Amino acid sequence: MMAKSTISICIDEDFKKRVESLADTFGMNLTTLVTVFLRTVERERRIPFEISADSQNPEV
Repeated sequence: MMAKSTISICIDEDFKKRVESLADTFGMNLTTLVTVFLRTVERERRIPFEISADSQNPEV
């Protein structure tokens, strides 16, 4: 079995609740959701979506 490690991040509490709710609709918790994202980054060796400064919503 692989050793486990903890990652600590700070995010807005309301945002966290919304993402946890969304993760629940996918049948997973927030830890699993983040792990899926990180495994995708590792496998594809890239961020799995486009990052751009040309956002319609500058507050995001």
